Amino acid sequence: MKKTVLVMLAGAVLAAQPPALTPEQTLERRGIGELEFSSDETRLTFTVTEPVKGTTRQRNIWNGR
Repeated sequence: MKKTVLVMLAGAVLAAQPPALTPEQTLERRGIGELEFSSDETRLTFTVTEPVKGTTRQRNIWNGR
């Protein structure tokens, strides 16, 4: 009985996972990186890399509270 429940649960988890991204979809996503807290830890600075446009990717610096 327990084995059957585990198999059914594992199947449900695998079925609920979103499909893998294609290489084209990966290139169309924004990326967040280079996180850095201020010395007083009240602000966070990070970069956002935009999707490819032509042959380059634009990278912006953001500050947040």
